[in-house]
Amino acid sequence: VIPTPSSCPTSKASRVHIRHRRPHSHATNASMPAEQTCGGDGVAATARWIAAARALEHERRDGDRMFNDRFARTLAGEEGFQFRGGSAPIAVSRTRFFDDAALAAVEGGEGVTQVVSMAVGMCTRAVRLSFPPERGTCFELDKPVIFDIKEPILDTMLTLRERALCRRVVVPVDFERPPPHHVTDPSGHWAELLVNAGFDPALPSMWMLEGLT
Repeated sequence: VIPTPSSCPTSKASRVHIRHRRPHSHATNASMPAEQTCGGDGVAATARWIAAARALEHERRDGDRMFNDRFARTLAGEEGFQFRGGSAPIAVSRTRFFDDAALAAVEGGEGVTQVVSMAVGMCTRAVRLSFPPERGTCFELDKPVIFDIKEPILDTMLTLRERALCRRVVVPVDFERPPPHHVTDPSGHWAELLVNAGFDPALPSMWMLEGLT
């Protein structure tokens, strides 16, 4: 858990592609999209592997599992189970740790209303956890290929109740290839996109970097 940055760029120069998850008038009845692959992107494929590990945990007996994630198997796809059969024990305990930490931060007395997940992968925390009403905005940052796979699946699977659990804001960002004006300061690129997406650096926030090395 990383404290709120003391400063953050406030430029509005960059255009931001974001998706806001708000309650819909009804749950979607769309058919499941055809499965996509990561197109050889090893980092994105790893995100699907971790989703596979969460799926295996979700499918354990109710009394034994550490969390529920009904989206995980679909987000993993066949691609996610191709490495070690989807087994990643550390990812299971890590998921539960960050679940508890996120809820504790938002439910605590420090006024945290923003949860930022860097390199979020196929994490579904924003549509699984019951954040206090009007207290949770979850910002998800990752490579565009992640959201190209993730968003059509969630659009199809999410119920009205799940869409209303928090305000979810998706921020696609290429961490490895910042624009020319941010080449000497790559973090300034994603920070700028985050602010453009509605993040307020003046408000308390919780930051998560889960599984990064």
